[in-house]
Amino acid sequence: SLSVTEIPENQAGVGSSLGVTKRFEVVVYSFDKEVSVSLEAPNVNVGKEVPFQLTVSSQGYIDIDSVKWEIIVFDNKNNTLDAILTEDKSLSALSSVILPTSFDTTGLTANEYWAKSIVTYDGMKKEATTTFKIGDMDLVLKDNTFNLLTSFNEFNITVLNNWGDELK
Repeated sequence: SLSVTEIPENQAGVGSSLGVTKRFEVVVYSFDKEVSVSLEAPNVNVGKEVPFQLTVSSQGYIDIDSVKWEIIVFDNKNNTLDAILTEDKSLSALSSVILPTSFDTTGLTANEYWAKSIVTYDGMKKEATTTFKIGDMDLVLKDNTFNLLTSFNEFNITVLNNWGDELK
């Protein structure tokens, strides 16, 4: 922040103060087997595949012998649509692995969906979730001004982009 203070006529001067803040995260690694898990999925259009990216990071000093994961896809009413299973992998201490996989949306309608990953490592489990939208080339009118006058006036409208791509 910068501040300026007015000084009486007979004196001259400018004062200022400057502050800097930095935010950081301290990660303390474990002497046990420990992982962190994240799951990401972008919005897509109807009929396109959803590319899931599951990241598993070892947070311990001990190698993990067996990492398995399952991604379960749900609709907005929590009905299970599919489960994607994988093979065992090992994970070295303090390393990460990105596990890409995809989900075919053929036959699904435009709507909001979600997925849960269950990662099992040497007998322990961790979960992560994400949401994504399967969109159609459609704009949904959410809210608008209903009172329109016959002259120039302000008109307010809220539109939901129901398409998987960004509008340009």
